[in-house]
Amino acid sequence: MPGLAMAAINASNSCHDCGSTSGDATTANSNAAVVGQSGGINLQDGDNSAHSTQDATALTGDANSGQVVGQVGGSGDPSDPSGTGTGTGGSTINASNTCQDCESTSGDATSSNSNATVVGQSGGINVQDGNNSAHSDQTSNSQSGDANSGQVVGQSH
Repeated sequence: MPGLAMAAINASNSCHDCGSTSGDATTANSNAAVVGQSGGINLQDGDNSAHSTQDATALTGDANSGQVVGQVGGSGDPSDPSGTGTGTGGSTINASNTCQDCESTSGDATSSNSNATVVGQSGGINVQDGNNSAHSDQTSNSQSGDANSGQVVGQSH
């Protein structure tokens, strides 16, 4: 019968004393800015400007001590074992898994930005006729990978 596809998945999983841990994503931004006159005798005819943009991203991965099994589609693919490409083929996945005393750990992704900006006059006797400007952009990305003590099985038609 055209369009009939069968799929059989055996995803038996056994895990004894297994542990999965994910976490420890930390991100921080800090900025300290002094703009303009800050002490003593200061005379100024002009502008002071400061601009700061910060972005910090931290991502940890997935921790898996079991199985991830996926199958998309049944058939209809030109590589169909029936050779007709009409969706009458089938597929079988045997993903038997045994894991004893397994441990999966993912984490410790840390990202940080710091900025200290002084723009303009800052002390003593200062005379200014002009402009001061500062611009700071910071990006910090940190990512850890996935930890897997089991199986990852995929099939797509």
